[in-house]
Amino acid sequence: MTNWKQIVKPVDGSDFSSSSKATPRERFVGNLRNQLALFKDAKKEGKRHFETKGEQTKFSARMGNMAVELLPGKRDVLIPTKDFPAVIEAIVADVEKGQMDEQLNKIAANYAGRRKASKGA
Repeated sequence: MTNWKQIVKPVDGSDFSSSSKATPRERFVGNLRNQLALFKDAKKEGKRHFETKGEQTKFSARMGNMAVELLPGKRDVLIPTKDFPAVIEAIVADVEKGQMDEQLNKIAANYAGRRKASKGA
C-alpha cells in the first residue's frame, strides 16, 4: 500500500502557491489577461472592467479595487474595439518589463495599509 504521507507535499513554495504571494506586477498581469479572456468570450462569467459601444471600448485597468492610470491622470481610457486584444497584450508586455512597477507597488502598499488598519479596528 502507498504511504501517501511520504508523497504529498505542501503547496507553499511551489508553482501552485497562493496568488496572495504574487507580486503586484504578477497580480496586475493576471487581471489584464482575465479582462482579455472576458472580452474574447462574451458568455464567460466575471466582472468586466470594460464597456463596448460600437467601435469604441472604455477600459479601466484595475488592481484589486483600485484603478491603475494607463495614461497620466486618466483612470479610464478609450480603445478602438478592434484593437482591444492587441492593446491589452502590449500593456501586459510593458508591465512585464517593469514599466508600471512604481504605480503598482504604491497601490499594493496602500491596499496593504488599509487591510492592516481594518484588522486592527
